[in-house]
Amino acid sequence: MPDYTQDHSIPHPSPGDPIRGSASDYLLTDLRDLAVGADSAITTAVGTRAPLSHTHPQSQIDGLFAALASAGETAQWGSVSGKPPTYPPGTHTHAVDDVTGLADRLAALQYRSDPRDMSSILRNGWAGTISLLRIGASVSVYFENLSSANATSTVFLTLPSGFRPPARPGARVYRAMITAGGVPPVMRQADVDPYGHCRIFTTTGVAESFSGSLEFATSEPPPTTLPGDPA
Repeated sequence: MPDYTQDHSIPHPSPGDPIRGSASDYLLTDLRDLAVGADSAITTAVGTRAPLSHTHPQSQIDGLFAALASAGETAQWGSVSGKPPTYPPGTHTHAVDDVTGLADRLAALQYRSDPRDMSSILRNGWAGTISLLRIGASVSVYFENLSSANATSTVFLTLPSGFRPPARPGARVYRAMITAGGVPPVMRQADVDPYGHCRIFTTTGVAESFSGSLEFATSEPPPTTLPGDPA
């Protein structure tokens, strides 16, 4: 069988064959075969490769979103910008206005209403002497000879804004035990709820006279207008 060159088109000469063409023809043919083979190999090698300059959407980068999420959880001290030269910062001061709500809180703690006579605004047929006082956040409701003889409800007074107790989880009212006059004297329960309703639990229409007080703390800002009359 004849021995052919790499492109299978030109057979190699046998030793007894006459020489057709020059040696350079055969050399050029072999060089051409090598070049074609190399070109094919290069094409195959780079045909599935991306160009050197290209981009990818984030969704094509494995683990990128997880890496970005975890990167936000901690920070190295050296990578924090704008930090003070020493930590903790050196001794310094702030104006009252630099602290949100501090001025109002200080004003509430320093507030004093002086006693206010609330007898003229008793409700639901109750009669007697009653006064209201706020010092800082502490509120006191004092009553003396408070009569239920003509009462139509247990509510004898509604406190104005600035004197009401805050709502407490698990407890709706602030309670106290007071003495009802009579022989023998009896104890009754009094309370005030977050709406400012002051009550004494007695039978309405029954003539009883009460003396005592309700005392509690408020978180409301001081009132802008004082209720009742100067005591």
